[in-house]
Amino acid sequence: MLIAHISDLHLKKEGQLVKDQIDTRAFAITAIDAIAALNPRPDMLLMTGDLADAGELEAYEWFTKQVDRIGVPTYCIPGNHDLRAPMRRAFRRYGYLPEEGFLQFTVEKGPVRILALDTVIEGKAAGRLCAERIQWLAERLAEDRDRATIVMMHHQPFETGTGFDRIRCESTKDLANVIASAPNVERVICGHMHQNIVTRWAGTVASVCPATAHQMATDFAKPDRLVVALDPPSYQLHHWVKGTGLITHTRHIEPFKEVV
Repeated sequence: MLIAHISDLHLKKEGQLVKDQIDTRAFAITAIDAIAALNPRPDMLLMTGDLADAGELEAYEWFTKQVDRIGVPTYCIPGNHDLRAPMRRAFRRYGYLPEEGFLQFTVEKGPVRILALDTVIEGKAAGRLCAERIQWLAERLAEDRDRATIVMMHHQPFETGTGFDRIRCESTKDLANVIASAPNVERVICGHMHQNIVTRWAGTVASVCPATAHQMATDFAKPDRLVVALDPPSYQLHHWVKGTGLITHTRHIEPFKEVV
């Protein structure tokens, strides 16, 4: 099973740029073109939030037209820049988002099960998982204790020693307990940080996917400083291999020359 994973597209309205210089639509097209050209084709595409930069319906509708070119099922959760109502409207025809409440859902296709969490507090940069959302996850995990499972969320639930700790998912002790109680959770995948980060957390592996838009560089001398970096768009491929587990490849999209 091959799962493509993108995050943090920060799509603007046509002609608008992030920080007046970053063309996030062009970056998104570059990433989507790369995924569409993959051979073999991925079984699905996951998107872990901040699809639109300001929750614009136009951005969501534009995105659906782009990913339809890939021709595989695509599943999106919101990030702190997203708004639930226009996102629900734009993705209604795909049938996986609930009609009301938090945008949480399961994907039951293939050998790896996907549980999607909504960590958003609309209007806030940080995230939270309230008792209702934690209970939903606990109930879904209880339904199947054997099949390998990926939990996807936007905000990282762990401390990183960077400025992003101020805007991570708050109060994650209950989440960690639920995850640790389910040994079949193969991975917790996140977005939000615009960096490639991997750590051991709650008895499993937690990882952050870099962005298709701008990246964020870490300055360990000044850990609270968040630096926008014009690195190339990136995405990840999670490859499920029976007997080994989930193997993640991070791909940076830029022109390159083969060594011969």
